Amino acid sequence: MNYEDRVLCFVDILGFRSEIQQTFDKQGQDVASRIKNLADAFLFIHELLDIDKPDENRGRAVTQFSDSIVISFPIKERSEVFWTLNELLGVQVSLIWRGMLSRGAVVEGKVLHTDKMIFGPALVEAYDLESKAALFPRIILGDSLLEVAKRAHGLHHGPEHEVASIKTMLQRDTDGMSYINYITGAQGELDDPDLDYPVYLGKLSGIVREGMKSRDVPLRLKYQWIREKLAPHVAAVKAGSCRLPEGDERKEAYASLPDL
Repeated sequence: MNYEDRVLCFVDILGFRSEIQQTFDKQGQDVASRIKNLADAFLFIHELLDIDKPDENRGRAVTQFSDSIVISFPIKERSEVFWTLNELLGVQVSLIWRGMLSRGAVVEGKVLHTDKMIFGPALVEAYDLESKAALFPRIILGDSLLEVAKRAHGLHHGPEHEVASIKTMLQRDTDGMSYINYITGAQGELDDPDLDYPVYLGKLSGIVREGMKSRDVPLRLKYQWIREKLAPHVAAVKAGSCRLPEGDERKEAYASLPDL
């Protein structure tokens, strides 16, 4: 039995312990609405990632345990970097819709990942990056992943097209790390992109406002990171909504977004 060269994504749901604590009250009674919120989030993730229906043709393996999700696929699988990053964006958007944030890392390396087991240096590296380098609520990846995507581009387009498509989902951060952009890149992942996007921005803004109240300085810095990226975007879409015609539902929805 040998390791395989695979791309591996490790994603962790932030604040999961707090979410669990909110599923029961001070008397120890279940809070059904909070339990349903968590259950719906995991059901959506299972459906989005086909966790219960692994696609052997894509060579992809997906494992979800507690608050962590691991996805891996053969390094030579065509266009799989693009499709997996797109699905991870969907996971982030779905969690934010339900009041939760996530953090993770995507690496390439050696790992053994089946429906029964997962271990290897790539998993260790991804876990370390998620916990020590991602730092903020973001899923990070190195530039080497773009080289992987370039080599394993789709059959119907060239390597540069593959990389350009991936870059539309990414943002370069001030520390030089690229991350999946779930702030300005979320609109296409919503059921009704036009009407749901202001609602999504409102939900994300609410998460940030609550987080900024924390007395835990390292925790507050994580929300501050989002705020610095979200605030100018909210200001820009609010300004742009002024040009929408009267009676357009989006005009009122964007105008009602609170400033950060």
